[in-house]
Amino acid sequence: PDGSQIVVMIPDISHRYFVLLDAMTGEQLVQLGSRNDGHEGDVNGYRAVAFTPDGKRMVSGDGDGAVLLWDTETGEIIQRLLGHSGQSVFSIAVSSDGQTAISAGTVGVGALRFWDIRQDVTAQVFEGHMTEIIIAVAISPDGTKAISTAYFDPGETGNEAILWDTETFEVIHRLPGFFAAAEFLPDGRSAILGGNATGNDVENPEMLLVHWDLESGAELKRVESTEISEAFDIALSPDSRSLLLGARSLMQQFDVETFTEMTSFPAGEHEWLLSVAFSPDGQTAIAAGDMGDLILYDVDTGEEIRRYNRGGGERGLDISADGERFVSSGSDNTAVLWDVASGEAIQTFNGHINGVYGVAFTPDESQIVTGSADGTLILWDVATGDALRSFSEHGVFVNQVALSPDGQLA
Repeated sequence: PDGSQIVVMIPDISHRYFVLLDAMTGEQLVQLGSRNDGHEGDVNGYRAVAFTPDGKRMVSGDGDGAVLLWDTETGEIIQRLLGHSGQSVFSIAVSSDGQTAISAGTVGVGALRFWDIRQDVTAQVFEGHMTEIIIAVAISPDGTKAISTAYFDPGETGNEAILWDTETFEVIHRLPGFFAAAEFLPDGRSAILGGNATGNDVENPEMLLVHWDLESGAELKRVESTEISEAFDIALSPDSRSLLLGARSLMQQFDVETFTEMTSFPAGEHEWLLSVAFSPDGQTAIAAGDMGDLILYDVDTGEEIRRYNRGGGERGLDISADGERFVSSGSDNTAVLWDVASGEAIQTFNGHINGVYGVAFTPDESQIVTGSADGTLILWDVATGDALRSFSEHGVFVNQVALSPDGQLA
């Protein structure tokens, strides 16, 4: 979590294990596991790996349902956390105090599990969802509650959101409905959920927004609309007074208190805005479309300021803390640093020999790290565009890159 190191998964044919590298020199600091000891199943991307805040432990999950707790100083496996048998673990989160972790599996009862990752490792299952897939998980600001949303196959019932007590592991409240995203409000007493009012019916979707009172379990407000398709994603503004909702062909801003529609942000007729975000100052917003465009909007007017398109294919994105720059990467084998205001490319980073699918700023934003289908990670100097270091331990397709808040680990 201090950003000085990079973690790389080694996809050996027998076991998947990791190495920690010094981000500046590329020197291997420690190996976690080996070709004879590690994950037997595939590790499902960067979301299935998480560090404790002090960086001394790492939790990872794989496609066979195994969750491993690692000592990042010795490289040893502290504990094998069993319980996701028959499931694929696709997401892991560690609490801010480093004492607990939540792992999300894909199928059946017990797909959401809560773990104590201190010296005495115990596991607790959130037994409540009788569903096939958990869609979203959110943890309250104080860490005492969590919301999970899940759904069944079309034609079945069971779509719901559940509010959990993370200390007792008990279900506090249930809210029926198909919800794709959830956001706690800052006070932790209520939450906003977005989804599809017609459940799994993707042919006749209707936007659904619910303001959920987490103390009583009652809906404070509910809005459905046939004019807006299902909500793919929601994002709160920096002041939490409004929210963005990504849908088919548009992004819509709502007042959090009244759910009154504020500003509409049109996109292409067949464009699905699957991810949305406010800039740090709340004056602009970015939406990521399924057709490959990143669209920058003026929040006050709803006008499209510009589109950034790298010519198709998957791409990575990271926005600077001041919102003035962002870096993107794509299938043309490069990463590009953009000026948000002018739309101009400030710097191009050339060096990969295949598509670049992951990119991230270091915390001080003087460098970026890119990951490519050529199997390498490259650390770049933002000012000069020079490659400072190449890490080739992957040897295979690198799909995502993320750095810890202090820039010590990635």
